[in-house]
Amino acid sequence: MRGQFWVVGAKLDLENDERIAVRVFGGVISPGTYKLSMYQKQYGSFAIDNNCEYETDSLNTGTLEITRLDSINYIVSGRFSFSVTKPGCGTVHITDGRFDVKYGY
Repeated sequence: MRGQFWVVGAKLDLENDERIAVRVFGGVISPGTYKLSMYQKQYGSFAIDNNCEYETDSLNTGTLEITRLDSINYIVSGRFSFSVTKPGCGTVHITDGRFDVKYGY
């Protein structure tokens, strides 16, 4: 797979909206482990009601592991985790994240 890889999950309800995203940008994307750190390259993000938006950086990092990339059936699977801190919002630990989704071009 070439280009960009995004996985986004959201929980929307009347009380709180939450959004988690992981992204790998550029180059060839293949099974393996990617460090989530700086925005615009490979990163993880978390948002609550747009009031607190967090992103990984050089101090708050994580990992994305692509465990399966089936280019015939267009399925990608993997796991992710990261911790992020934002002044005024606190620290969030995203653990045991996983995905198994179909993708398209």
